[in-house]
Amino acid sequence: MTRTHRLALGLATALTAPLATAPAVAADSPLGYVNMSGAVADMENWDNGLSGVLGLGFPLDNVDPNFSIEGELSKSLFAPESDGAGNIDYFTLGGFAAYRMPVTDSVALRGRAGLVHLDWESNRAADDELGIGVGVGATWRLEGNFDLLGELTIMDTDPDLNHFSVGVQYWLD
Repeated sequence: MTRTHRLALGLATALTAPLATAPAVAADSPLGYVNMSGAVADMENWDNGLSGVLGLGFPLDNVDPNFSIEGELSKSLFAPESDGAGNIDYFTLGGFAAYRMPVTDSVALRGRAGLVHLDWESNRAADDELGIGVGVGATWRLEGNFDLLGELTIMDTDPDLNHFSVGVQYWLD
């Protein structure tokens, strides 16, 4: 197992441990949610690419009913490109504290901040980086437990990575 894989495994364990030990909530509260999105990946000094983003969140009702913790994984699907440097393939693992602010019965704004691990590889180099991630977005209730989710996540890594994502959020009962 390489140093990068050990670091990614350690980071994933550290980020998901709080999710696994999240306190139980009242029976009428949602257990959590799953985010599934496609993202335009804007990476510093590279052309845009496309990524898949999968997230899992747990509300912390004992803190605030609108506060939650999230774990997130993203993977480049169509890698960002650069003239002369080829493609850059990457994945990220992140852990965030998120806050949801309802505006109406069906619309809510959301913000989040946390740590992100970026692991990337191009034709010329490879590296991994730990950085800060912040995001702003909104949800719109579609039907039942489904919300439409739109979000901009800015990751202060080297190279910097921004995701503009659109997808669905499914609330678990």
